[in-house]
Amino acid sequence: MVGNTQDMRVIVEQSRRMGWPMWVMNAPTDAGDAQGNATTARPPVAWAFLRPIAWAPEACSSTGDLWLYVSRDWQGSGIAMRMIRRVFRECRRHGFDAITCWILGSNRRSLSLVRACRLTRWGNLPAVVDYGGLRFDLEIWGCKLDDPVWLAHMDRLERRHARLDARRSV
Repeated sequence: MVGNTQDMRVIVEQSRRMGWPMWVMNAPTDAGDAQGNATTARPPVAWAFLRPIAWAPEACSSTGDLWLYVSRDWQGSGIAMRMIRRVFRECRRHGFDAITCWILGSNRRSLSLVRACRLTRWGNLPAVVDYGGLRFDLEIWGCKLDDPVWLAHMDRLERRHARLDARRSV
């Protein structure tokens, strides 16, 4: 998880250096911050990148590991869903045929997002993450990008969000 702007810069640089696809979303120009305060700059409020999973990189190079971050002020605003839909539309173009998301078992927002996208829970690594002496499960969620059931769900999701975006612009 990215805690500050410097952490984000390091991740952006690593993504560029390795050639991993990366998406950054800035705050909307007319929205200000999540509380409605006017802002002059358009800081990044969300980013995502894909990289091949680390396990057996030669054998698993077409399986992507999706990282997604939304700044605390923008969580719950719908930006994560907008970002993940964009990534899913573009990930095959970058050579991936399957996507995984590795999520802390206690991260309810991220788990809700992958469930809304109809990813499947592919695995659970019990209590393998240690944050300051606290142990957490690591859940692995994923999908095959050519799964017809998943594709149909994503098409419905795209149409639904297109209708919502059209209503907002009126």
